[in-house]
Order: sequence, then C-alpha cells, then structure tokens
Amino acid sequence: NFGLYSAIKGIINLFSDDIRISFSNNISEMRFPITVESVIYRVFKELINNTVRHAHAKNIYINMDFIDSVLLCNFRDDGIGFDISQSANVPIKGMGINNIITRIKSLGGEYEIHTSPGNGFEVNFAIITNPKSADAK
Repeated sequence: NFGLYSAIKGIINLFSDDIRISFSNNISEMRFPITVESVIYRVFKELINNTVRHAHAKNIYINMDFIDSVLLCNFRDDGIGFDISQSANVPIKGMGINNIITRIKSLGGEYEIHTSPGNGFEVNFAIITNPKSADAK
C-alpha cells in the first residue's frame, strides 16, 4: 500500500534479527505499477528468505536504482553459494530459483545470476517500467 521502498524496508525489518541487510536506492519517493511493485516485493522476500535459511551469510546487500525508465535491482549475499547448474536439476521445496526467474521474466525483465560454492550469491535484474504519477492511485 505504501510503495516498493516501504515494502522492501518492511522485509528488512522482518529479517533484521537474523542478518545484516544494507539497502541503497534512489526510489524512496517513487511508486510503480502495482504489478511491478508486487512481483519485485515477492522476489526480494524470497531471495532474503533463501539467504537466511540456506546461505549461512552474515550480510545481504540490496541496491535498487531507477534510471531512464529502467528499474535496476541487485541482490547479493556473502554466503556459501551453490552450484546453480545442480539446482536446475533438483526439485527444490518452496519457490526456488526457477520461480524467482519466472517472476522476473513475467515483467519482461532480464537477469543474470552469479554464484558458486564458497562465493556467495548475486542476482542482477532489470525491469523496464514507468513510475506512477504522484496523483495516480
């Protein structure tokens, strides 16, 4: 109800007892179409949840910047990482990385994932969108 920035801050507060999360952005006063906000919120919530449950990480770094009609998102942790080629072949409980990718693609987004055993996890994705005007509901 209060926008993507507030939603991400809410997730951070929810997990703040479990892990240190840094959040940098230039979207604090912006609103986006509800579908964009909802999907990106769910993606970040699942990414944070996966890191807390599986990565044995101490830190998460989130960056979101809106530049020239593109919302650029970066999520990175300093956890144990994994062999992503193995995860595609194994059924994973819960949402899983494949469903995160499907959500990003549902917005027409492009993504790249970097991870390997012992080297943490990082995903970058970009969504072309326009902010809602201040008086739009």
